[in-house]
Amino acid sequence: MKNSNGHARTFRRGARWSKRFDGMAEDRGGNETPHIERMSRMYVCREMKIGDYQKVFALWSDTEGMGLSDSDSEEEIAKYLSRNPGHSFVCEYGDRIVGTILCGHDGRRGYIYHVAVSEEHRKRGIARMLLTKALDSLRNAGIRKCHLMVFGANLAGREFWEHVGWQRRDDIVIYSKSIASRGQS
Repeated sequence: MKNSNGHARTFRRGARWSKRFDGMAEDRGGNETPHIERMSRMYVCREMKIGDYQKVFALWSDTEGMGLSDSDSEEEIAKYLSRNPGHSFVCEYGDRIVGTILCGHDGRRGYIYHVAVSEEHRKRGIARMLLTKALDSLRNAGIRKCHLMVFGANLAGREFWEHVGWQRRDDIVIYSKSIASRGQS
């Protein structure tokens, strides 16, 4: 977005800041670039690349309530990103990755996984910024509904999703089955 002078606006936290905070601004080339200003450093949200894997996995590993499995190996995440280009994002602060969202779709429904924000960077709009980017990418792909799963014991995660307007579904039960090895029932 641009102000009346045609310059990029930076969205900031606080009472005197933009009413529409989604963490987005446009650079001079017209490309949307997320900005949240804090002191002299900035948060930058961009598409997740497989080269981010080590930093991303470290953040996931340090995030309470995050469930990780063999499906979160570098090889599996590379396949996921390849099948779902332009839907997963990271948030950087300097050279650190401080936020992530894995997002994709099956052509009908969107799915969100592994939303994580480093503990010292929480409550600054990072998760909302990542969520906005991911949902916009799904909307642009023609996806009209998105689901996510949260572990029942992850109270902070559940509170966040309810706070940002997601509805808890008690009418759906999730079943899972490992299909890695043939011959198991």
